[in-house]
Amino acid sequence: VMEFFTKQNFEEFSNLIGMWLGDGCIRKCNSKVNGICFTVHSVNEKEINFITRVCEDTFGCNITNHTKDNTTNIYVNSRIVGLVFNELFKSGFNNKELYSEIFSWPKRLVNSLIAGLITTDGHITKYKHNCTLSLSNKKLMTQLYHLCRANGIVSSFVKYKKQDDATTEPYSMSIPL
Repeated sequence: VMEFFTKQNFEEFSNLIGMWLGDGCIRKCNSKVNGICFTVHSVNEKEINFITRVCEDTFGCNITNHTKDNTTNIYVNSRIVGLVFNELFKSGFNNKELYSEIFSWPKRLVNSLIAGLITTDGHITKYKHNCTLSLSNKKLMTQLYHLCRANGIVSSFVKYKKQDDATTEPYSMSIPL
């Protein structure tokens, strides 16, 4: 996979992967994969522009944006891209995972991947002492925790009690800044 993207900016691409893990999905039509999608709040213009630009530069295919109400969907209209993402990262909010090669990435790419995830599913605390990533995908959170620790990124991992109306248990990872 890394060879496929050798001409691209790896840090931007790893950030994009983090964003996709947080707010992306595999697009399907009639049960056939036909691309990937990112869902972003419409006021986040910098994020929308970043995702669109990096996808255009990296994949070289048709990228379309559709805005309705307060949500913008960014569609990467490529069956091949969809199949690759599905194979490497799986699909569904509770089934996504890291592919094994990410564990051999240099720390700068890991930092960029984590930053992409924090952009979509995290926040920086009020006094900027740490950032928190929250997901309901136990496997992905466990992988991210071990990825951080393997790269010398201090982090803590917490499982919270499942709320009565929730379908899964929430997990949170804290990383000091």
